Amino acid sequence: METTRERILSLGNAVLTGGLKVTKTARTMHEVTKEERERFLTLYTGDLPTLAFHETGLVYDSLGPVRGLSRSVNFVQLTAELRRLCTGAQYDKRLLNKSGQTALLGPLLRPDEHVVVATALLSKVLLAKN
Repeated sequence: METTRERILSLGNAVLTGGLKVTKTARTMHEVTKEERERFLTLYTGDLPTLAFHETGLVYDSLGPVRGLSRSVNFVQLTAELRRLCTGAQYDKRLLNKSGQTALLGPLLRPDEHVVVATALLSKVLLAKN
């Protein structure tokens, strides 16, 4: 919740104080919604354990001189490099944005709460193609 304070004209205050005070402070409460989504990459490697790369959980020091100034830039670079080196790997962009996640989950499940379900559904579809 966010509170906004604003000075507004008050005729009642002006009459009561003989014109000394003509404004009053009005407070308004607003509900503020912020979406913070962390990007991630799930790497399925057949019989080996599944690897999950989370944007804020990685240490990007190994990128060396090509390391960017932000985690976001570094994560995009890491993803691009993995895609470049693993040309035979399947890559699907449906989990990158909310509309793609909604398309996977349908209208009943919210993407921000059920992204794990969306990931599992997409992985089943991609693994079934092999």
